[in-house]
Amino acid sequence: MRTNYRTFSFTSTHHLHLFVNSKRQRVRQVKGVQITVTATPHPRTNEKTVDLTNIPPVLTAVQTVTPVRDFFSAQQLVSVNAPGLYTVAVEAAFVDHAAQLWNTGPRTAIVIKAHEDPSTKGSVQATRGRF
Repeated sequence: MRTNYRTFSFTSTHHLHLFVNSKRQRVRQVKGVQITVTATPHPRTNEKTVDLTNIPPVLTAVQTVTPVRDFFSAQQLVSVNAPGLYTVAVEAAFVDHAAQLWNTGPRTAIVIKAHEDPSTKGSVQATRGRF
């Protein structure tokens, strides 16, 4: 997978809330839409395009939603345990009436930066200072 990216920052104890909203296509009889979210550690590089094929994701979340009046909505909570850069990819696929998966949906990726939580770091240092 090769991605172009924008960077977003937040602390590692905070969560990124992804909200996907779209209109389904009427090419096939769609019974559901499968949303797959992956978070992969992002290598440190100055390149605009990076290759993530050999790096395993630290998070994979799959959710299937049923469209209502040709629209669907899905939400995922992305949580990472360590500070650093992560590529978060969202991919949509259609599930037809025969329960077959059609990987025709869009794939979007962003790069997020998880910072160390200063409140956690400060409480550890305060605890050490008392002893």
